[in-house]
Amino acid sequence: MLFFSKNKFVALFLAFVLLISCIPFSASAYDPTVYSGPVKDIIINLGRDPSARNLTWHTQSGAEMHVQWVEAESAETADFSVGAYSAEAGKETENEISFVCRAKMTGLKSNTSYAYRVGADECGWSDVYTFKTGDFNDGSFSFLFIGDAQIGAGGDAANDAERWNATLEKARSWFGDRVEFLLSAGDQSDDDTIEVDFDGYCSPAWFRSLPQLDLPGNHDNGEAYSNYFTFDNVDDATRSDAGLYGGDYWVAYDGALIITLNTNEWSRTRHIGFIRNAIEEYTALYGEPNWKVVSFHHSAYSAAASRLDDCETRREILAPGLSELGIDVVLMGHDHIYTRAYMQRGMASVTDPEVYTEVAGDPYGSIVDPDGGTVFYLTANSSTGSKYYGMYYEDLPYVAVKNQENTPNFTKIDVTPDSITFRTFRSLPDNEMSDAVDFFAIRKTSDAPDVYAPFIDLPSDSVYASNEIFDPLEGVLAYDNRDGDLTDSIKITGKADPCCVSVLTYTVTDAAGNTATAYRTVRPYIEKTVVCSAETVWKYIDDGSAPFEFGDDPTEWTLPDFDDSGWAEGKCSFGTAEPRDGMHSGKKENVTLPLLFPKGSDEEGNVIPNYFFRTAFDLDDPASVDRICARLFYDDGFDIYINGVLVRTLNTQNAPDKLGYCYCNSGGDASGDAIVIDDPDVIASLGLRKKGNVLAVELYQSSGYSDDVFFDFDHLTLGSSLNGMPFNDVKSGKWYYFNVGKAYCRGLFSGVTPDTFAPNIPFTRAMAWTVIAKMSGAKTVKGDKWYSGAQVWAVENGISDGTMPDGNITRQQLALMLYNLAGKPEVHGTIDGFTDASSASSWARTALAWAVERGIMSGRGNGVLDPKANATRAEACTVFIKYIEG
Repeated sequence: MLFFSKNKFVALFLAFVLLISCIPFSASAYDPTVYSGPVKDIIINLGRDPSARNLTWHTQSGAEMHVQWVEAESAETADFSVGAYSAEAGKETENEISFVCRAKMTGLKSNTSYAYRVGADECGWSDVYTFKTGDFNDGSFSFLFIGDAQIGAGGDAANDAERWNATLEKARSWFGDRVEFLLSAGDQSDDDTIEVDFDGYCSPAWFRSLPQLDLPGNHDNGEAYSNYFTFDNVDDATRSDAGLYGGDYWVAYDGALIITLNTNEWSRTRHIGFIRNAIEEYTALYGEPNWKVVSFHHSAYSAAASRLDDCETRREILAPGLSELGIDVVLMGHDHIYTRAYMQRGMASVTDPEVYTEVAGDPYGSIVDPDGGTVFYLTANSSTGSKYYGMYYEDLPYVAVKNQENTPNFTKIDVTPDSITFRTFRSLPDNEMSDAVDFFAIRKTSDAPDVYAPFIDLPSDSVYASNEIFDPLEGVLAYDNRDGDLTDSIKITGKADPCCVSVLTYTVTDAAGNTATAYRTVRPYIEKTVVCSAETVWKYIDDGSAPFEFGDDPTEWTLPDFDDSGWAEGKCSFGTAEPRDGMHSGKKENVTLPLLFPKGSDEEGNVIPNYFFRTAFDLDDPASVDRICARLFYDDGFDIYINGVLVRTLNTQNAPDKLGYCYCNSGGDASGDAIVIDDPDVIASLGLRKKGNVLAVELYQSSGYSDDVFFDFDHLTLGSSLNGMPFNDVKSGKWYYFNVGKAYCRGLFSGVTPDTFAPNIPFTRAMAWTVIAKMSGAKTVKGDKWYSGAQVWAVENGISDGTMPDGNITRQQLALMLYNLAGKPEVHGTIDGFTDASSASSWARTALAWAVERGIMSGRGNGVLDPKANATRAEACTVFIKYIEG
């Protein structure tokens, strides 16, 4: 192992920076896929009303550019030679080799699918993209609200763009065409002079179909901002440095007035005046708006510890005027932390819980008919995780909900003429829709007939671990514009088959008889966690040395056959004890890592740039693995390898040859990250095997000025998809099918042969001890018999007397074992309702009553409990699963 000079790190880094600064425009884009034919960075912005779309794109061609659009259901069916519309693009010089093009699609029809392309016959056309307009006249729509993508803030525009794409992919997969546009509260890029940052922001493929409303933040408050976005009737007086399209503007969208402000220009007179004029103009054209929504970048209501004074100043400037003008909703960014304020009347917080209506246990979850001048304020967290700010943990008088988990968020907003709801989600790759951060709703009562069905929020496609409890209502929400929270009224048709893909149907009906229906595909996996914080032992190097030298293969140490016998050992978490008293975003280190090179080394007193970790894991059936999930917490950057293959890297592009500081914007506290790998080619490349697979992590410090480091690998879980049980005698439709499947997936039961389960044969006492021990997670010792360890455990824990292992277990004996396992809880019921209750043994009557009362055991039909009958394998599966899930 070799120690490396800090000066060498700095020199190599500067050389690297010099190298990348010489790369020309055409090679500097984040990803070649942002190019489509002769153009790149195509962005759709909303026009002044829903019948128009503004397009912006970049080209290096000197040809005159156009947009062509045609009614079509798909790109494949689009025929631009018949019935196509066309508009010439305006063209502006961006730099010596690039042009900005702008064009408008007008006359769009309600509820219509379109295909479009941009370019010219002379130089070629872009790919064909599609979009669909919503209903322009029903007053109902959904949109996404995001804060601070800020591509480049993490020090690596490619990584930030990857997370940005992941967030948008979550939203697309969960909601798809149910959202009609996206509203970004500014700081799309970290530096408006760096083209690659904007390339990364523009990179999601969904942006070719999803129109947006954007506004300039403080980081993209420059002329380049206007090279990427085009809006109508932008206010000249509020453009600041953000160019021709960087000032205040408003749009009319299906009964709502949406106003965006450029708060890089902090003039109360100009902004309040613009809002007043916008309301007057909208009302003259369309009538009184159902909702008045304002968005600006700099938060006035935030829980970010470093921004409290700034927030107070902004409140003083804008809040009184926003209340005076009857604004309903204000959406903000800038502070990289989620904050939902109490409703605000001027600068006074409305904190009386009697004013609010509870939703899902939150006493402040909604408000009905808020008083005039009462405004809802929401501050978004980062949508990429490129940067976070620490939370002010003490109570703030205006904060109803605050959340900082260093996890990217986005908010889905649903609008009807008399309700508007806000639901915020976590969006790391392994987050499910059930991982909601917050919900809030505003409702207005009305005498008009209720013609709007409730909405149901649920993912259209879900993956779940079949060896765990699946709750089909977890994370699902039904909400009605008149009746409020209807989640408890949802009816579900179908069941989640633990061994096969299945489809569940969700329906809910409001008091007026309007019914909503949604469908969900659920895909089961058997999952095995092979690495976890609590149990896994890691080998590690923490003294500033490295397992390779500059110029050598930097991945040899990540291979399974590498000799790490001389490394230190410990369990997660790893981190420095200072300066936060051992706390890193709420996590405490188990092993303290040194921050500085040790005494006697050449770099004594300097910050250690790299730490190295390895651990091994085994697999029962490597060939069946088709899904890999992982979650870790880190500070400041990392590379993750499985069997020598790099599977995830973050914030490390500035460290040449995989050594040295990563020079990223770490954001302060430890951040979370997640990995989901389901590409079969990638999984095949890992060379998974039964014994001795290696998970390796290199941890990076941001710079020689860093004052902490942290690493916690929460879990590595490998999954195998299921396509049915292997048993030919367990058929779908049998009363025991689902419970046998769940018990099989949990590893509690196997077949009597590879393809036979034998559901109707008796179950033995030894089998019961073994299953109960597995179910309890007991670590049993091996003995003379296959069941000896479980037998000893059952006796020592008061589950059974351990006799007659080969004897068939009766239903009452099984009830007693589970009653003992549960700790002999109090029982209120009896079994007297069964016709054969008197046949139960006196010692079993309480246990049977408990099992019946809890729904763990039921009769065999016709009022018969049959307590002394032998329990079959199918019955045992059912009883065990009901115990687990109950």
